[in-house]
Amino acid sequence: MTTRIILAALLVGVCAAFAPVQQRTTGSTSSLSMAPKWDGEKWAPSSPEEGPEAGYGAGKTLLLHGPIPFYNRVFKAADYEQAVLKFMASEKCDRMEGQGNMDFYLANPNDWAFNRFEMEKKGIKYDYTTLDNKSLTLTLVWSSIVLGLSTNVVYSLSTGASFWAFLK
Repeated sequence: MTTRIILAALLVGVCAAFAPVQQRTTGSTSSLSMAPKWDGEKWAPSSPEEGPEAGYGAGKTLLLHGPIPFYNRVFKAADYEQAVLKFMASEKCDRMEGQGNMDFYLANPNDWAFNRFEMEKKGIKYDYTTLDNKSLTLTLVWSSIVLGLSTNVVYSLSTGASFWAFLK
């Protein structure tokens, strides 16, 4: 019984560690003068400021929004790029804002849609590109705990040792 409670608490903590922190801003962060263009088959950046090199890296995607957007960005790069460019064109926003919105959408589409409706109603703007220290610390602590427990599970299963031996 105690084991189940501990595992449930750890699971809840791990899930909360990857929940994005939403920050609100009131002004627009866009400095985009041109939007990506549709060439009949795919979206293409119209300037270097709209290309992948203008945004943030995959590591920041992992830290900001978790493993699902990171996976999509790394292993489905062409689809990810098209989604970002399409969002940029439809919203007339810059690369950072487009990436942040797409990463948040991939991580949690329902909350992203809710935030979009809230933005339209209240006139506020969410910033999905800022990494705060509290969120970073929480993510690193929980990922260390999960990695440690996972390593212990693998070790216990492979050697036959007790899983709880580390508590003695």
